[in-house]
Amino acid sequence: MLFCALSLCLGLHLQAQPSPEATTESFRIQTDPRVELIALVQRMSGSPEYRQAAGNEYLKALDKHFEPFAEHPVMASTRELRKDYSIAFDAPMSLALHLDSQFRLRVPLQPWPDGLDERWQGSNLPKYLQELKDFAEKSDFQAFWNEQQNHFQSLESACHQAFHDRQPDRWYLNSFGGAHAVSFRAVPTYLTGPMSFGVSMRNQGRLQESWQILGFHQMDAQGKPVAGESLEALLTHEMGHAFANPLVDAFGDSVDLYSNPLFAADEATFQRQAYGSGRIVAYESLVRAMVVSYLRREVSQAEAWQQARDDQMRGFGWVPELSALLETFLDRKDRSQSIQDFFPQIIALFKNRAEAIGKPGVDQFLGPVNGAIFGSRGSKALAVVLPPVAEPAHAYLKQMASRFFKAHGAQILESGSLDQAQAGERHLLLYGCPNTQPLLQKAFEKLNWRLDDQGLAFGKRQFSGNNLVVIACHPNPFGRGSLLVYAASDPAYLDGIHNLSHGPNDYVVGQFVQQGQLRMIAKGDFPKQGPTFQWQNPPATEPATSD
Repeated sequence: MLFCALSLCLGLHLQAQPSPEATTESFRIQTDPRVELIALVQRMSGSPEYRQAAGNEYLKALDKHFEPFAEHPVMASTRELRKDYSIAFDAPMSLALHLDSQFRLRVPLQPWPDGLDERWQGSNLPKYLQELKDFAEKSDFQAFWNEQQNHFQSLESACHQAFHDRQPDRWYLNSFGGAHAVSFRAVPTYLTGPMSFGVSMRNQGRLQESWQILGFHQMDAQGKPVAGESLEALLTHEMGHAFANPLVDAFGDSVDLYSNPLFAADEATFQRQAYGSGRIVAYESLVRAMVVSYLRREVSQAEAWQQARDDQMRGFGWVPELSALLETFLDRKDRSQSIQDFFPQIIALFKNRAEAIGKPGVDQFLGPVNGAIFGSRGSKALAVVLPPVAEPAHAYLKQMASRFFKAHGAQILESGSLDQAQAGERHLLLYGCPNTQPLLQKAFEKLNWRLDDQGLAFGKRQFSGNNLVVIACHPNPFGRGSLLVYAASDPAYLDGIHNLSHGPNDYVVGQFVQQGQLRMIAKGDFPKQGPTFQWQNPPATEPATSD
């Protein structure tokens, strides 16, 4: 591994200690002093993304050790670089990868290094590097690094435990090419808090090194770092940028033609995540689709679905479709076809999605209930159908519909206002009882659901009781978009149904206690099968999750 050949003494005899854990030849988990020093300077200079780390003993020691050097010139320079060149987020980490142990650039700046963030262009980089080195010497960063080895080893151990001996680097190389030697590093740190970054170094377009800077911000009762459940997906995401970004760049203008409109259509959502252009949205789209495919093939279908669902909630509604397209490449019979040969099909998908902007029900619906609620907000294609006027909960449900949905553009309709063809052209929310609400009855029939005075059934999965209510979501069985139902076996049980806690799951089953009071008895998610996440009813033996 190229990095291992470096002495990492920083001119101060500073060295990254090798991890005792076993790793693959091309993949290593190891903390790094360059990352740590540059990140702490970002933290001390006030960069918000480097100040989100939760308090722990390491950060207390860091603040105490370096506080006397808070006015070092490198801090002012760091703030100026942020202001004048937008040096923030992953740009400092990109620089760390391109430095040697003496804080000298490992590559010449002419031509501009392929991999070094372009935001550094125009800045006085030699002067800044000299200030970094001076700060390291005067603050005795070497002594601090040596004293904190127990914390660094804890980070590395937590990272190892999260990956369960799987090798995402091998998967990427085998799936998308790159037979030449490539070095992957997972670099855990406290200093980026909940944020993580992927940076890479290239030589004449060929990937040489890829670092995934993984932020740790959770601690156990003993003060040890804890890897979140999503850490493997996070590492796989950051690693994926080493493959996705140059691939998108190779087809740049053709991609931008369609990714720019996709970005503009939901710019506020993307800007909140620091995705500031159509090109970045294209990077993220392809990486997220790669991660979904990795999780499906290497971890589990459930993990893949949860990741795809999260991507949709973040504005990348086309990721399930893009992942399914990638699956056709991964399963190709002609193994001579490269991902570059296949890429025009990916461009065609972006084109189709750009042309579908503003059309309802384009995204494949993956749940949960919150996905149906928030995914349809702002869409005039959301139709909320009330129960018959004569039913006791009609006034209450009309009030709830107006409160939660009308302000976001929904149509509030009376029972009988829509036929099945019309219902298939929009997101759909149905209130009522299957035996008195005709459209709800048809939906239940199509989905093989049943709700009556004997209980509730999703296919073979049954819940017994004569006073049950259910809040559930599903792809619209009449056509496009999503279906969300608030249903009960008796009209009187609908009064107060919004009080039943719901949102993060596909369905919640409750029991009516008295007017306005319901008790949750089960909640869960519908299985989704295959690359296209086809919804199925849960098996009869599936255990209910109850509170």
